[in-house]
Formats: sequence, structure tokens, C-alpha cells
Amino acid sequence: VVIGFGDVTYNVKEGDGSVSISFGILSGVLGVNVDVIASTRDDSAVYPFDYSYSPFTYTLSSSSFSQTLTITIVDDNLLEDVESFSVLLSLATTGFAITISPMATVINIFDNDYAQIGFAQGGYSVGEAAGTVSVSVGVLEGELG
Repeated sequence: VVIGFGDVTYNVKEGDGSVSISFGILSGVLGVNVDVIASTRDDSAVYPFDYSYSPFTYTLSSSSFSQTLTITIVDDNLLEDVESFSVLLSLATTGFAITISPMATVINIFDNDYAQIGFAQGGYSVGEAAGTVSVSVGVLEGELG
């Protein structure tokens, strides 16, 4: 029996609120109930600042051969690159010929924040003889993370 994720990568926008991830029996038939633990591992996305989820045990059987877990995505106000974390499957039930493949799936969180960067003043003027001019550039709106 092979148990695994339906997809190896999931993409979610930070403002979506959550992502649903499916896993289950990919091949073979279970004759008994099998408990599977779904947990997370931080990468560039960090619990609890970017997502929220507690490890949970799911039961798979011949009549319940797939499960869906939902992970809450935190919508912050920081301008960030794409962040990612992984969801991992492991067996809580042992003693059976069961393979988990793929054991992990990657969740990519795409940022929904922005920063408007521009000149601090609408215009600058300087005499030709001055040789240099100081120009200020900064964040006009939003926030850099």
C-alpha cells in the first residue's frame, strides 16, 4: 500500500486565509485502519508568523481512503518574497507493509502586500555650478518586511 499527497506543491496567496491539502491511499487496498500523522516543517515561512497548524492524526481505511487537512495562512502587512514550508506525513500505526510517497509537500505562500517606493519630493533643482544634488528615495506607502 502506498500513501501520499495528491500534489507535491501547493500555491496559496497570503490573503486567501487557508490552504487545503489532500493525501490518501495512492495504490493498494487497506485491510485495517492506519493512523497517519500530518505535521509541518518551517522553511522560509515560519510558524506561527506565516501559518498556523498543529500536528494531527488522521485515520485511513478501506472506506475512508483520503483525507484533507486545512492550514491557516497568516495575512501580515509585510512585503515579503515567496515563503514556503512543508507538510510531512508519518505513520502512527506500525507493523504493516505501507510506504509513504511522497512523504512531503511544499506550500508556497505568495505575498499580497506591496510597498510604493519613490522620491521624497516631487522635483529637485540645482544650479549647474553646484556639481551635485541630494535626492531622497524612500517607502511612500506600505511596509518593507
